[in-house]
Amino acid sequence: TFRTVDNLLNGYRLTWNVTERVQVYTHPLWMLLLAVFNFVTRDIYLTAIFLSLTISIIAITLLASKISKVEISTLFGIMVLSFSKAFMDYSTSGLENPLSHLLVVFFFIVYFLHKNDVRKILLLSLLMSLSITNRMDTLLLLLPALVLVIIQCKGQKWLLYLALGQLPFILWELFATFYYGFPFPNTAYAKLNTGIPSGEIIQQGFLYLLNSIQHDPITLIVISLGIVLPFIIKNNRLIPISLGMIAYLAYIVKIGGDFMSGRFLTIPLLCAVIIISRYDFSRLSIASLMI
Repeated sequence: TFRTVDNLLNGYRLTWNVTERVQVYTHPLWMLLLAVFNFVTRDIYLTAIFLSLTISIIAITLLASKISKVEISTLFGIMVLSFSKAFMDYSTSGLENPLSHLLVVFFFIVYFLHKNDVRKILLLSLLMSLSITNRMDTLLLLLPALVLVIIQCKGQKWLLYLALGQLPFILWELFATFYYGFPFPNTAYAKLNTGIPSGEIIQQGFLYLLNSIQHDPITLIVISLGIVLPFIIKNNRLIPISLGMIAYLAYIVKIGGDFMSGRFLTIPLLCAVIIISRYDFSRLSIASLMI
């Protein structure tokens, strides 16, 4: 990504080798944001760290102030993120995680608004479009919540608003197909079409989760808590988030995990914290804890 940004700012366009158009990055929106700020700073390393930290702080501040219901839930959520090795590592890694976190927080701020109408569908669709332009697999996390809102609109003309919201992703895909010759990043074709038997890939996916348990146990424990909590408390607004997390984790296992420990787990961890932050722990009784 850094090399692509450097080529762009030096007049060689969005290339890897200056004479070859190859989309080597998986996060177009993050790449473009880096390019804009690096145009001013001309220091890609410090720019990436500054952007990552700033965006992470904004995301956590919005989560605490706009999503969390009670103070104890807010404190618990911040503590979890602070002690998660994966979340802290990838909040300053130079990768797209912080921007994904911010877009997910914005998405659920809108999602938890009381009124379900076509304007809400437009906003959610737009935020989801930006999120999948930043990282395509976040579609799995956000889609169930958007589907619930569409269902609750009860027959309103939502399709047009849904399509309008998807324009950023659609425009990028058209550009990528025209400019690079392929709609998806080169890394997707390289990683997802290896010829390795699916059983071996799935086994590696479970090993990826095992690695997280061994080196960063709080992350997967909290993700698991976030998945089961909505079903325990029977909260229909939170269950779609759990379903999105389940789909996302299943996808991670199916593709064999990632080369970087914990990289794919920070967004479901954030979703788990969002779920937990919506629950009022003061309502827990000693009897329920014993059960």
